[in-house]
Amino acid sequence: MKLVEYISKQYFNCQMCTKQSKQAYLYNAKMFDAMFPELKIENLTICETCAQRESGKKQWPNVKRTI
Repeated sequence: MKLVEYISKQYFNCQMCTKQSKQAYLYNAKMFDAMFPELKIENLTICETCAQRESGKKQWPNVKRTI
């Protein structure tokens, strides 16, 4: 299961760092929901910078947008 996935090009505010961005990524928090059910973490729409940080250096080439 991927932790971060590319959604599309759209303008929005990042739910992790609150900056405006034009590339949308989905942060899948279901893995953390299974480990910590009391936190109630939902999926987040995050920017490219946060997506790169959360996916890791080795996985980033598989996650980043191709266009």
